[in-house]
Amino acid sequence: MKQWHLFYVLMTFSIGMATLGITAVASYKTQDKFLRYYLYFHIAFTLAVFSRMFFLYHDTSLFGIPPALIGVMEYVEGDLAKYALMFTIPLFLHEFLAFPQAKTRNRILWSFVGMTAIFELMSYIVGQNGILPQSSRILKNAVFTTILLYTAAVGLYYAWQLKDPVKKRLAMQIIIAVGFCLPGIIDELWFHSIVPLPVFPILYSSISIIFTVYLFMHVFGHAPALPSAPEALPEETPDASTSHISDETLFQHYNISPREQDVVNLVLAGRSNQEIADTLYVSLSTVKTHLRNIYQKADVKSRYELIIRFKHPQDKSAHPKV
Repeated sequence: MKQWHLFYVLMTFSIGMATLGITAVASYKTQDKFLRYYLYFHIAFTLAVFSRMFFLYHDTSLFGIPPALIGVMEYVEGDLAKYALMFTIPLFLHEFLAFPQAKTRNRILWSFVGMTAIFELMSYIVGQNGILPQSSRILKNAVFTTILLYTAAVGLYYAWQLKDPVKKRLAMQIIIAVGFCLPGIIDELWFHSIVPLPVFPILYSSISIIFTVYLFMHVFGHAPALPSAPEALPEETPDASTSHISDETLFQHYNISPREQDVVNLVLAGRSNQEIADTLYVSLSTVKTHLRNIYQKADVKSRYELIIRFKHPQDKSAHPKV
């Protein structure tokens, strides 16, 4: 039976590792804070699944494992992975939902996690056996459970209010996966009585698959559909409703990347920075970074000059001399 458990966890771990690599590439490519925070969360989750896989292998392996390595992995499974998840789950959740006062809420939750870690450390210093170490483990599980329930409740409440359909669909898929696995995870934390297999690897692989699909469809893909009726631009920019995007040679001339082309197209369609962020499903800071790079490549200093540059590619005075 343990061999099947090991195979099950190994399969979920393999799926998660593939997503870890894909997410790392996407995070580096886009410099998006949302993807970076998800990457932190995924690394913490990977530690938890890897430690479980290690001990299943230890139980089924004929080869001896050094006691020092077992001690390290016990620390990883019991402390490092759990505390890493307790820190990264709120960070990812609040960024994902563009939560108001996210930094304040993160600090509040992190303060509880930090105090729990300090209490657990002090209890082990006082004595390895006794009431204090047991109480610290109960407190750690209680804080972890609270964060999981907070994540499920807040995620469900705010996901319905998301305006971006892609973001809303992604949030609902994750919430369904969390809701399906949460009872089993809580049972494993407290009772170890209902579910014969560990449930959190299922959640790990489910979220991995959901995010892999999202990354390939909405991050690595670079051809978002533009609205047929562009909104009016602010007064400080010219009317771009009739703007004509030049052929690919203009983008090649300025070495505009595919993702930056998306931003240029949306600027010419009259979108604000926030609307561009919502359409491309990236953070506002990422849009500003793209715009700075585009301005530098196209040798312009403002949105107005960028629109003129791309509306009138035939105007030689609108281009720098090469």
